[in-house]
Amino acid sequence: MWNFRRRRSSQEAPMTEADTMWWADFWSHVEHWAFLAVVIALAVEFAAIKFASPYKETLEKARQLQIAQLTDRSAAAELELAKLKKPRALSPEQQKRVAFPMNRFGGISFNVSVSNTKEAINLLGQIEGALASAGLVQVDWPTETAFIREGKPRVGFTTESGVAIQVDDADTGPLQPIAKILASALRAEGIEAEWTPMTTSPHQMGRQTLHVVIGQKPE
Repeated sequence: MWNFRRRRSSQEAPMTEADTMWWADFWSHVEHWAFLAVVIALAVEFAAIKFASPYKETLEKARQLQIAQLTDRSAAAELELAKLKKPRALSPEQQKRVAFPMNRFGGISFNVSVSNTKEAINLLGQIEGALASAGLVQVDWPTETAFIREGKPRVGFTTESGVAIQVDDADTGPLQPIAKILASALRAEGIEAEWTPMTTSPHQMGRQTLHVVIGQKPE
């Protein structure tokens, strides 16, 4: 044990050999305990790093997963937004694919009504081209309010959205299956389309005619 009795300062009297040995021993012990404290601190730090590592890895994986999920959601949202902004269109190759299942119905008549929007009117020409190449015959839209085009059949106007292939709801003959085939061919090319029975003025519209209604792009 150390004896911490008060030592005289060097101003009071010169340090004796015993005093020198005491101070040397004292600071040696301080150095020893300080080194031991450093070793213990390093050991605690190493243990903390070792034991904390699995938890940190778990947190990091969870963070990376969350970032990946947010990135995927953002990409999906951007893709959906791009789809909404992208106009509907049928390339020449797509028009050929739409025409292919309709080739066996050559001679069937159809008429068209369209939304008064640039995007729908552009799609109108592409659908007309596909059906004409399949041998279907376009006839005038019979209502008085119509879009007159020089050298082409009259086209009606619609305020609907999407594309509908309509037939007289009383028609149980071949037109219903044909309407379903056309709607399916358009959907296969990314055009939202469905077949629906027409309940409005079927006699005026023509029982033996497919009615292609090209509305504005659905939002």
